[in-house]
Amino acid sequence: MKRFIGLRNIVTSKSDWKYLLPYEIDSHNENEMYSIIDVFERLKTSYIAYKSLNGYHFVGLTPLTAQQWGNYFTYLQNRVPEYFSGQTLRVSLKENEKQELIKFNFNYPFIQKLTFMYCRRFNIDKSEIPIYGEPPNYSSVFEKYWTGKI
Repeated sequence: MKRFIGLRNIVTSKSDWKYLLPYEIDSHNENEMYSIIDVFERLKTSYIAYKSLNGYHFVGLTPLTAQQWGNYFTYLQNRVPEYFSGQTLRVSLKENEKQELIKFNFNYPFIQKLTFMYCRRFNIDKSEIPIYGEPPNYSSVFEKYWTGKI
């Protein structure tokens, strides 16, 4: 078993909770990848999409209500069914792992610290990140987890 750091799909402002929308495709099916990107674009949420050895990963960066999250996640599952709960997305890299940026969209409110973490990882210049005035003031929730899937 190997230990990793994961990002929970919840964020807090210390007075309320919102949800993030992560999704994964456990294949390199480009049609499915473009289908999920299309959904994120139509949902009007900031996101980042990248490719890894085992598939595609999508991180919704806009805080959502529980109802929005449930509706959007169900829509993603119906569009491209995957055995993924949407609760935690691994953020630590596996040994010798390569990740390739596919696409990003920061046109809607986003969690600033989390967005900047991914911008550093994928060398996205801060000049490509729009300024909206005061960004949503939410903190991400990280957790340790163990998996045998290497």
